[in-house]
Order: sequence, then structure tokens, then C-alpha cells
Amino acid sequence: MTLQKRVSALGAGAALLWTSVAQAQGPVDLVGPPAGPSESALECLSIDQAMSLSAARDPNARIAEAERASADADLREARSLFRPQISAFTRAGFGDVGLVDSTLQNQVGLRASQRVFDFGDARFAKRAARFAQEASGYATAQARLDAAQGTGSAVLEALEMSERITVSQERALYFERQLASIDALLSEGGATRTERANAASRLAEANAILLELEFQRERASQRVLIDTGLATQVCSNEKQLDFLLQSVAVFPDDASAISSALAQNPTARVIENEIKSQEALVSRQKAGAFPVISVVGISAFSSTGALGDLTQQNRVGVDVSIPLYSGNAASAQVDRARAQRAASAGRLAVHQRDLQLQVSVSFRRIGSLRKLREQRREVARQSLLRFEAAEAQFGFRAITLPDLIDARIEFEEAKAQTISTEYDFWREHLELLALTGQLPS
Repeated sequence: MTLQKRVSALGAGAALLWTSVAQAQGPVDLVGPPAGPSESALECLSIDQAMSLSAARDPNARIAEAERASADADLREARSLFRPQISAFTRAGFGDVGLVDSTLQNQVGLRASQRVFDFGDARFAKRAARFAQEASGYATAQARLDAAQGTGSAVLEALEMSERITVSQERALYFERQLASIDALLSEGGATRTERANAASRLAEANAILLELEFQRERASQRVLIDTGLATQVCSNEKQLDFLLQSVAVFPDDASAISSALAQNPTARVIENEIKSQEALVSRQKAGAFPVISVVGISAFSSTGALGDLTQQNRVGVDVSIPLYSGNAASAQVDRARAQRAASAGRLAVHQRDLQLQVSVSFRRIGSLRKLREQRREVARQSLLRFEAAEAQFGFRAITLPDLIDARIEFEEAKAQTISTEYDFWREHLELLALTGQLPS
């Protein structure tokens, strides 16, 4: 074994051992420290990497791939219609002399046939199978896109909950200090039991909110772990979300976003190819009312009773199959194919209408959230200034403790709303990229 192969084998073994140990640790917190330029991929998982891994591992995508393999087989079967058909046969019988039956009692041989003209039956069969194959390919792409969007949303939720947990921890720490100060003043008569009860209830509320946020972060983290198969921390660096801005920036207005969605959305392409496949099926069902002309050749050994007395016979002829009556089955098949095509056309119209509405709303929502984000930041800045002023006033006994607590709570709620608006902004970018088929998948 060469040195390069040995190094590669050792690296693969180390990676496998690390993965086994990480998975054995059970549920972990997947939100880690900000990613630096020198950090390796194993230390920090960016949102686009998480989406790509999820899309590659998604079980629904594997189901769609299996359905595409079935469509590939249908296409190969349709192509075989215009290829030679060879079969072996053996007969034993008695009858009048004819092209097939004769007075011969035993016959064994080969039969070969080649379709010459069928009024488009084989061609329409291939066309229907080819469009069905393309539809299944787009169905696979949609499954991967859904998986990527779900994982991306989970990453954003984990990041949001981490920031909100930090705010709640600051709130709990603040009320712990307030409670300690009130207890010290209470023994000296400088505070009341009502003020202590008020601070204690605020502390309990902060701890309750903290527990709920930690659960939500753990839930989102577990979703990322299961989707990607890696117990790797998600990068908390906000710059990793810049690709969402860059991807959406290619749309100058909602009309361009709608145009991209109609052209790139996998579900729309699935329905479009289904319609084309059903149109080909309608044409094929119509062609089924016309003759199928084939050249047939038979080479056989025959005997009149004694197996040792064999004679060879070769026949070549033209086989014309003409459908005459099928009890309205042919017309029913055409009507069914037309109805299926009409239903798919209706589904496409509904999907396109909904897609245009969703893209337009999402595009405009991003603009609204961009402005709202700045307003939330300004509210948080003003709330901080108000709280700092309230602290100064409380130091001079110009306001009461409940007034100070209200100012603190107002500031913390403003920070929480700023964080929620920030991640609503990123989630809407994710939604728009999913609708337009632009997510990494």
C-alpha cells in the first residue's frame, strides 16, 4: 500500500471514529460560537451546508428517485416497441393447411417480427414515457428542495432561540440581583414585601420563559442533527446568512421573482411534464384505432409424427393487425386520457396562481420586514435609554421599584421583538428562494 493510500485510510478511519463517538453522545446543543476563517468544517456547520446535506439524505428524495427509476424502465419498454421481437415456440396439433396451422402434428422453431408502421403508436408511447421520466426527475428536485427548506428553517430557529435565551438569561440575572438587593433592604426596612414578591414573580417568569426557549432550541437542534446526520455545531456567525441576501438580490422586483418561480419551481415543472405525457397518451390512444403493420418471419422444424423425421420450413410475411370492435373500450381510453390531461391542466393553473400569489407576498414581505427591522432596532435603542434613565431616577428615589422593573421589562421585550423580526426577515428570504427553486439542494 502506498503512503498516500495509507494516509487516506487513516483519515477515513478517524472520521468514522469521530462520527461514532459524536452520535453516541446523544442530544447536544448544535448552536456554537461564531465561525472564524480558520475553523474547519467539522467544528461549524453553516446553513447552506446543512441544507445540502439534508437534501442529499432526505428519504422522500430517495422515494422520488425510485419512482424515477420506474419511469426510466417505462421509457426503455416504450423504445422496445420498434425493435425486433424474437420468440421460440413449439406446437402440436392437427388442422387444415394454412400459414400457421397445417396437417403437421409437431413443430418447433423461432418467430421474429419487426414493426414497420403503426400510425405513431410507438412514437407516442416513447414520448409519453420520456415526459413522465422528466416529471419524476423534477419530483425528486422538489423533494430535495423541501428537505433543504425544512432544515434551513430549523437552523434559523436554533439561532433565534439562542439569541433569545441570552436575553432571558440577562433578565433572570437582573432579577436575581434585584431580589438580593430587596432582601438586604427588607431587613433594614428599606423595602416592602410587595416589592419583594413582585421581583420574585418576575424572576420566576424569566426562568419559565428560559425553559421554554431552551426546549425550542433543543427541538430545532435535533431536527438539524437528524436531517444532516452530523452532531456538528451550527455556525452562529450572522455573515453565513449573507448568501440569502445575495440570492434574493437577483430579483429587482416581484415580477422577475414570479417569472423565475414559474420557470424554476419543480412542482410546476412536474405538472407541465405530466400534461405533455398525457397529451402523448391521448394521441397514442387515438392511434390505437389504426392498423399495426409488421414483418414476420418464422423458421421451424416440423414432423408428421416421428420425431426423427424433421423437415425445416421458413416463412416470411406481413402481419396487419386491424382493430374492428372492442366494445367502446378504445373510445373510453381516449376519453380517460383526455380527462386526465384536463385535470392536470387545472392543477397547473391552480399551482401557478398560488405560486404567483406566494412569491408576490413573500417579495413584498421582505421589503416590509427590512423596514420593520430598522424600526425594531430603534425601539430597542430608545428602550435602553429609557431604562438607563429610570435607573438613574431610581437612584435618586424619583421613581419606585415597580417603575424601574417595568422599564427593564420593556427594554427586554424590545430586544426579543428585534430578534424575532430579524429572523422573520431571514425566514422570508428562505421562503422566496424555495418558491423560486434557488435553494442549495
